[in-house]
Amino acid sequence: MSLPNFLCVGAQKSGTSTLHEILIQHPDIFLPKIKETHFFDNGEQRYSKGISWYEKEYFSAVKKEKAVGEISTNYMFLDYVPRRIFKDLGPDIKLVFMLRNPADRAVSQYMMNQRNFWEKDVLETAIAHERDRIRKNESSKKRFSYIERGLYAKQIKRFMEYFPKEQMHFIIFETEFIPNREETIEKLCQFLGISSYDFNLDIQKNVMREPGSLILHRLIHDPGFSWLRKPFKLLVPAP
Repeated sequence: MSLPNFLCVGAQKSGTSTLHEILIQHPDIFLPKIKETHFFDNGEQRYSKGISWYEKEYFSAVKKEKAVGEISTNYMFLDYVPRRIFKDLGPDIKLVFMLRNPADRAVSQYMMNQRNFWEKDVLETAIAHERDRIRKNESSKKRFSYIERGLYAKQIKRFMEYFPKEQMHFIIFETEFIPNREETIEKLCQFLGISSYDFNLDIQKNVMREPGSLILHRLIHDPGFSWLRKPFKLLVPAP
């Protein structure tokens, strides 16, 4: 058995499911069969069982793989997770962040919630009431944080309190993962310290259908929502 030496911590709806399906092809990468273990963000049901349980439950099949990790998108979002990762996996863990335009990310999360019958409000109403909803409990915070999850700089800074930037690798969904996937995955392999591999990169998981309502179209294209579509250079904090 072996504990992870890398984690992809998010963001949610930023291509992490596709990334998982790509990485599991590499013989030197081990990922649990279940993409999101939710160990570090699930207190009573999982985290309270301890790091030995985590290792046995999800990594007992590790053999000689050099890069052992997992992908769980709540890790980036929740403020207490970086401290837990530092405490249980140590200061040398490598961290992968996938970032997507916050407006598109929010729409994708909203569409997912609608498909799962978790969301009954129209998008504008859901956004208007977000602050009140996510204060109710952690479950609501995870589910209805359309805008809050897009505040990447704040989330990354929390990790920088525990880990050096040299151990962080950033992938931008629109400009790297989609148009330059081969180069992007090659750079990620270098970051993880493993060799190149002939991946099948023609994989798409959890692709959102085209917005079917005027509200969704406005959120993506209307100048009135431009504040939600700031350049990515504002999202990653300087060291």
